[in-house]
Amino acid sequence: MKGKGNLIIITTDKIKPVRERTDTLRAILKEYPDIKVIGEYNFDVANFYQETLNAVQDFATRYGEEITAVWTPWDEPAQAAITALQGAGLNVPVSGMDGHPEAIKAICEPNSMFVATGRQQFEEWGVNLATYAKRVMLDGDHPKEVTNGKDIVYYGATLFTKDNCK
Repeated sequence: MKGKGNLIIITTDKIKPVRERTDTLRAILKEYPDIKVIGEYNFDVANFYQETLNAVQDFATRYGEEITAVWTPWDEPAQAAITALQGAGLNVPVSGMDGHPEAIKAICEPNSMFVATGRQQFEEWGVNLATYAKRVMLDGDHPKEVTNGKDIVYYGATLFTKDNCK
């Protein structure tokens, strides 16, 4: 968005990590007064794809070419948003999160509206989870010892864009 324009936010308050992602987005947006949130939709997780599709169709009808970008909390809602935008004849950048293989593939396609995803390190999570489980279940370590006293263990993600497709 290059610091300005009209943003649509698609999110849900039903999942803690998504709430954290959305809160982070809102904090960042405070630093960009020329970005205006012109639409926001909070979907039900059980019907996220259809609700995202419907919401973005509605926003596309209301705002059309005024939409500069769409932010979604993970990759599948991003795909729904893109489907709705394509149906409306709009070419609007959309971002997701998680770095699923289909999202990576879509980002790397020429002229794709899917422009970015936060690529999470699922392999690292799997290895660490297996190590944590072994230590607790087989070695008898206390869970807090395994996680250095943390109730939640956070892992970073890297931004994946077309620049990463090579």
